[in-house]
Amino acid sequence: FLERAVVSCFEMPPLRALKKADPRLPVGVILSAVQGDATRLPIDFLSVHQRLARGDLVRRAHQRGQQVHVWGVSDRETALRLLDLGCDNLITPDPELIREVVDDYASLGDLERMLLRLRRWLRE
Repeated sequence: FLERAVVSCFEMPPLRALKKADPRLPVGVILSAVQGDATRLPIDFLSVHQRLARGDLVRRAHQRGQQVHVWGVSDRETALRLLDLGCDNLITPDPELIREVVDDYASLGDLERMLLRLRRWLRE
């Protein structure tokens, strides 16, 4: 079970207790807003709303050995942006769409990904 399970919640005390009971269990905090550097929390992953997922957050989390799980993903453009940022998990009400987007993104070459990134940057 430990190889397939993760636990996330909004508060740190239950996560600390679970981690103390079994350090192998991956735990993460669910964030709908970020104050300060959430990557400094003693957790295995951050579960953030898609509007909070930014490149600097993903980079800091990965540097600290944390994954970034993003929830609220329901459209192709958002999913592509998050994949391009290197997010580790997309949480969605439309798994068929996201599976298609993930497969399409995986089939892109480096130049195609760079052009996609450039297009997104120019739109912002």
